[in-house]
Amino acid sequence: MSRHFQIQCTKIDSNKVTLTIQKLRDDIDDISDDGGLEQYCLGFMIELNEYINSEKVYPEVDNENHPLKDQLQDWYWMKMGRKVKEAEGYPDVTHYEGEKVTNIFRFGGQTLLLLRPQYQAFLNEAQKHFKVLSFTPGETSTMEFEALTPELLYPLREGMQWQSISYNMWHFA
Repeated sequence: MSRHFQIQCTKIDSNKVTLTIQKLRDDIDDISDDGGLEQYCLGFMIELNEYINSEKVYPEVDNENHPLKDQLQDWYWMKMGRKVKEAEGYPDVTHYEGEKVTNIFRFGGQTLLLLRPQYQAFLNEAQKHFKVLSFTPGETSTMEFEALTPELLYPLREGMQWQSISYNMWHFA
C-alpha cells in the first residue's frame, strides 16, 4: 500500500507534541478536520508502533513493554478491519456476527474474513485520547496536539520519522 504522508516528530513537551507532516502524493486528499483532526493523531501513533515493531528501528524503544500494547492492536484492527479466521471453509457471506464482510480469502482449507472497519468507533476513540491544539495545512503541514492519554506517547521521541497511510475516516462513518 502506497504511503500518503511522511511524519516527523519535531517537539515533545510533556504530553504535547508537534509533528511536521509532508504530503507524499498529489492524488490523495489533504488532511482535513471533517470528523476531527484527532483521528490522524491516533492513526499516526498506531502506525509509529507498527513501524517500530515491524522494521526493528529505534532499538532504544522497548515496545514490547508498551503500556497500551493490546489496546493499540485493538485500535489497529478497528481502523483496518477486523480479521476472523475460520478453521474450515466458510460459505460466501455478506455479514459475520452482525458485521459487514468486505473480503473473503481462502487458503490451505481455512477461510479468512476481513470485516468492515469500525470508522465511527475509531473516531470516538480518537476524540477521547487526543486534542489537537493547532494545525497549519499545506504540502508540509504542522500539527500540535495533546495526548489526553500520555501512555500513547510511550515510544515517541523527538526526531523520529515514519510514513502514514492515514486518511479521513469521517467520510466513511
